[in-house]
Formats: sequence, C-alpha cells, structure tokens
Amino acid sequence: MSKTVLINQPCGIGDIFFLQKIVHLNLEQGHKVIYPVNDNLLFLNDYIKFDNLEFVPINSDFQYKFLFNSVDYIEDDNIIYYPCCVADRYVSGCVMRAKYKRFNIDWEDWSDYFKYERNIDKENELFYNVLELTDDTQYNFVNKTYGTFPHSLVKHAVHPKKDLMNVEMRLIEGYTIFDWLKVIEKATNFYSVDTAILFLMEKQKLVCENNDMELWTRHTHYGDIDGLFKKNYKYN
Repeated sequence: MSKTVLINQPCGIGDIFFLQKIVHLNLEQGHKVIYPVNDNLLFLNDYIKFDNLEFVPINSDFQYKFLFNSVDYIEDDNIIYYPCCVADRYVSGCVMRAKYKRFNIDWEDWSDYFKYERNIDKENELFYNVLELTDDTQYNFVNKTYGTFPHSLVKHAVHPKKDLMNVEMRLIEGYTIFDWLKVIEKATNFYSVDTAILFLMEKQKLVCENNDMELWTRHTHYGDIDGLFKKNYKYN
C-alpha cells in the first residue's frame, strides 16, 4: 500500500544528497516522499526531479508536520517518518552513517541512488561568462567554505599547493552548487574543506584525478566522512 514518507533532515546540502538512497528506496515501493528543507534549498526541486518526490519549505504547512517534534522512527499504514537529523543520538560512531544505520539500511552504495539533472546552460554561463575561464585554462579549484548558508563557516587552512590561477568557490546570485560542476570537472587541481561538493563529484570524471585532490577536515578528524567517497583524496 502506498504511504507518505516524511524525512527530517532539512539541511545541510551534503546530508540531503547522502540521503537520496532512502528517498529512492521509498519511491521504488510506490510511496510519496515529502522532503521539507530550508527555504534557500528549494532549488533542489530543479535538479533532483522524480515523480512523487517534492522538496517543500520547512515553514510551510506540509502533511504530517506535527511529526517533526518526534525523534522516533514511525511507520504505520499511512506514514513512514525518518528523523535522520537526530540519528547520531542513538547510533555511535560516524554521524553520517548513523542516518542509515538507525533504520537498518545499508549506506555503502549511496552514490548509486544520488541522481540529478544538470543545467548545462547555467554551468556554461558560470564557467565562460562569469568566471571568464576557457577550455584551455589551467587552474586550482579552491573551496574554504562549509555548512549551509546563512550558517556557513570558513576553513582558513585550505590552500592551493600548485602555482596556478586560483578559482575560489563562492556564492554567486543566480547560481547553485550544481552549477559549479563544470568548474570542478575541468579544474587542474582541487583543494577543499570536506563539504557537499564531494557528493556531487563522486560519479563525475575529473581532470584533477590525475593531479592534486586534497581535503581538509572541517573538524579535527575525518571520521564523519571516512569511507563515504571512492575518489582518491589526500587528507591533510
């Protein structure tokens, strides 16, 4: 019987990307998935498009909103509620993997279920017109920012190690995290704090895979992302 699925993980963007396996497992069973997110993340509807999936404003009057006060997994004849944002309170170890382990779901093939559409026109606009790059430009991609805006923080330790032009990721009005994919794909080297772009990169072919791909942890350890990615990053 078809049910309504409600997922409680309104941010950050990386967490939402990671949880797409839970979304798709429920879509495959014929359920309707309601995914409340922070208002500034509603652009997800333009890139992650599937029948019976809707990202809705966290402050809207969505169905079963009253459940967001609960920290318990709930399933009955009508609703399945996943309180992913508090899973690490009940499962020790990695915060990210806890979002699956609490519900007895295997997390290891998460990337097989993370599917999105690319807006090639927007990617080209950003690459050629806004950043004024060319197909022959060699550059370091640098990202020091993590956390969902407006609560973003900066990891000042992130720095390029090759003497090339630096292109630093930043908020640019009219463009989303998805629209940076071409910039990331064509970067000669990659230097970043661990953040949501790593999920987007996982299945893309990258120039930097033959050169520097370096990460800095947002914390004091890499325990929260250890094992999540198959790319050959160097951890600083």
